[in-house]
Amino acid sequence: MPALHATRRHLLSGIAAGMVAPLAGCAAGEADDVDVRDEIRDPGSELPDGATTDIEIRSLRAPDEEPFVRVADEDEPEEEGPSRHRAQAFVLDDGDAAALRIDGDHDAAEEILRFVEATDFESASVVVHQRGIEACYERRVEYVELEPDRYRVQFCRQLKDATEHCEADATEIEAVFLRVPQPYDEEPSRRGSGERSACRHYGEESA
Repeated sequence: MPALHATRRHLLSGIAAGMVAPLAGCAAGEADDVDVRDEIRDPGSELPDGATTDIEIRSLRAPDEEPFVRVADEDEPEEEGPSRHRAQAFVLDDGDAAALRIDGDHDAAEEILRFVEATDFESASVVVHQRGIEACYERRVEYVELEPDRYRVQFCRQLKDATEHCEADATEIEAVFLRVPQPYDEEPSRRGSGERSACRHYGEESA
């Protein structure tokens, strides 16, 4: 069926007028939204103590609400073995990287798996986050806080560019892959995440 889309500008206009009409449509067949940001160096707010923006980021979105990245059990055949879809998964060595699976038909899946496999696990780890997001919004990573037995990431979300088409009432699932400069022997016992509804800018310089 024909899809009806709302741009960010239309969404903002609806908010300004005090009402947003829900739009119906089909998201099937849309291309993957792959975001590549190797560093976050926007000047702005001062980072919290112990936080860093020295991270590499890959992300993949799908027009669905179910997680699609999983950790397979290497001791069982792939087609029979159990797997775990997790909201947060730590990839700490080459074995973990080999066990990572991306379900579905995603054009960027191989690129992202190569990114994970290329990690030097002597000096870094990869953390995968999966969570839903409204289709007209984009998620960003502000910073991460790293210690030998602690991990915390601060996300934020903001409206997409006004020229980008989206379905105002749709929810998608996004997988964010963070390569962080902290090797872990095992999953840290203290770990967490936060997300703000507005993005701040952090960097080495103050605005």
